[in-house]
Amino acid sequence: MRAEISDLPTGVRVAAVSVAALDLAAKSAALADILRRPAASLRGPKWLWVLAQAVNGVGPAAYWLVARR
Repeated sequence: MRAEISDLPTGVRVAAVSVAALDLAAKSAALADILRRPAASLRGPKWLWVLAQAVNGVGPAAYWLVARR
């Protein structure tokens, strides 16, 4: 049996959409900052931090907490 998002209770759907929106916003902000910031002001290569954004939740958090000098 395949579960659909419409099968979930309303509160769970709202939470899931909210978490997805927050993750997208965090990734967008991190990517914009990576592209704008000089490479010398990052710990590690830019391409690595861009790839790290693919890891949900962890990539953006790691960037904001670790990558910036």
